[in-house]
Amino acid sequence: MMAKTIQKTIDAARAYEKRVYDGISRRFWWEYVKPAVHSRDTNCVRCGGTENLDVHHKNYSDTLTLNDLELLCRSCHKTGHTRKDTANGDDENG
Repeated sequence: MMAKTIQKTIDAARAYEKRVYDGISRRFWWEYVKPAVHSRDTNCVRCGGTENLDVHHKNYSDTLTLNDLELLCRSCHKTGHTRKDTANGDDENG
């Protein structure tokens, strides 16, 4: 139920003219989206870690849904970006 309400709010925020962070205001991101992902996943979805958790976009597209986000520890988050950057021919800092 909460996920549907948050998704409706995400959709409304994306329609809002002030696009700051991927179409969503920073305030909305910090107050609603991040806590919803933390509440749903509770730990790193890859290794089960419980410290230094980041919300990660699985895909970068024009749409943002809670299904496009996952909770990762910083180590898994960094590894995921390094793998993606390397696959694209970029260096680790890319």
